[in-house]
Amino acid sequence: MPGVERKITGHGVAVGGVAPCLVVAGLLFGEAAAMALGVLGLLLLGASALLAPRNLRRLELELECSSRFFATRSIPLNVKLVNPRRLLDAWAVELSLRFPHEVERKGRANWTPARGGTQLRERLSIPARANVSKVEVELHSRFPLGLFAVRRKLSVACPMMVYPRLITPPELLLDSLQPDHHPISGAGLGDLFGEPRGIRLYQPGDKATRIHQPASARAIARGQGLQVRASDPPGFHPSACRIVFHSAAKAGEIIRLDRFERALSLAAGALAHFQAKQTKLVFQADFANWRACPCESRSQSIACHALLASAERAQTKPQQLAEFLQQIPAEEQLVIISDSPAENWAHLVPPSHRGAVLINIRQVRFKGRRMQLQALNN
Repeated sequence: MPGVERKITGHGVAVGGVAPCLVVAGLLFGEAAAMALGVLGLLLLGASALLAPRNLRRLELELECSSRFFATRSIPLNVKLVNPRRLLDAWAVELSLRFPHEVERKGRANWTPARGGTQLRERLSIPARANVSKVEVELHSRFPLGLFAVRRKLSVACPMMVYPRLITPPELLLDSLQPDHHPISGAGLGDLFGEPRGIRLYQPGDKATRIHQPASARAIARGQGLQVRASDPPGFHPSACRIVFHSAAKAGEIIRLDRFERALSLAAGALAHFQAKQTKLVFQADFANWRACPCESRSQSIACHALLASAERAQTKPQQLAEFLQQIPAEEQLVIISDSPAENWAHLVPPSHRGAVLINIRQVRFKGRRMQLQALNN
């Protein structure tokens, strides 16, 4: 039958070998019972050979899951096995679904009625980014008597874009604030703060280092509360930020694809970090020909993450990176991410961006889950 592979099992070989022997023995020795048993075995073998492929014929599969999600995130997966046949039900059908990065999910539908379906529910998690339109599926069955094993392969349409895993760069988490990127303006963007413009009452969330002790002592003597320094302007985060991703490597450096994937994850984490703080953000990468991609609204964020999901490593020369960095306005906070160590390209950062945040690709490593073994008492 087209599309269905049939293979005899060990039980089928045993029945196929013993049944003819019983028929021959019954004819030679006049044993009607042995001959009838042998004929019955041959009939069962022939019937199984005909029915086994038909158990998988015309079966269809429908997959329902999120079309866009982040790597390592667990999402619900609904699998529906549909039997459009009019009379023949499907019995004991095993499913094997192969997703990107060798992720496999298995299921079993014991009974799928004709003109009906069977619903299977699972959880799905992809370890790394991917962009596929189809999923390979295999259907297995040993119905009716386990004498034949049949298999059918099919491709099921399932558009799936897996964004890179979110890893927030540790440099952006220092004291939960951003470093001061433009000291001339007097805006304190990190633990630093600008010139004090006055004194105000203490509010929940103010750091102890900002308490003005002489003013607080006088206020407490008058029956008032603590006093803290007020900076002008008050902001703690940059008003505009630009994230630059590149793959500029020095001559003779070994290219490691795992670092490229890790750098994409760091870029995705940086995008999510700044977007959560409602910072005016622009993303530019060499694999996108340095096209400026704003990342402020939800739709723009989806477009940026989709760009990371389908990215391919570009061959960027250090001179090209230096020329591009010269064009970035000095008033923007600059964050540079690369799959090459920072010491190979840090000297290319122009003097106008001395406060740029350089992400170190070597400090983040993926660790596998540890297994915990528990001794069993006999």
